[in-house]
Amino acid sequence: MSIAGSVRTATVGGEIGLVAGGPASVGGTVVADGRLLLQAGALTIGAGAQLRAGDISLALSGALQNAGSVVSAADRVVRASGVGNAGSAGAVARLSGRVLDIEAANAVDAGAWSVTEATDAARIVAGSSNLDLFNANDVAAGRFAFGRDLVFGANAQGLVVEAGREIMRSAPPSALAATSPS
Repeated sequence: MSIAGSVRTATVGGEIGLVAGGPASVGGTVVADGRLLLQAGALTIGAGAQLRAGDISLALSGALQNAGSVVSAADRVVRASGVGNAGSAGAVARLSGRVLDIEAANAVDAGAWSVTEATDAARIVAGSSNLDLFNANDVAAGRFAFGRDLVFGANAQGLVVEAGREIMRSAPPSALAATSPS
């Protein structure tokens, strides 16, 4: 399945459910006022492409590769073999929601020019991850921000916090908006 144009709900609060038997790609825009469910093998979201909804649920048997924007007003759930979020200076990749819940058997990677954020709470369970739990990276280095709560598990790696460092929650969303390009 490939979406190059625009898919939108026709009614307020409408839902969209997309099911692909194999890999899927989004190069356009998919917008749902209510819920958006996308089930596929692997999913590639191109630079400039958008998935926007009240709630987003991505159920993938393969990996999610995001170079676009996946934004939900409330909850965003991703179940995939791996998650890659990387953009470019002119096109920041964004994975965000009020609550961000990611499970990946392999790696969750925040690449250059990316924002992975939860304005309220984040739950990340993965084989490994390069997410900056110290909230020190800027967007160019791959920013990870969570609001109030964080649950983090990396099955294939230990978590080491260096002496003198703390795991930091992000600044309030209003402060993030001032420092993170859209």
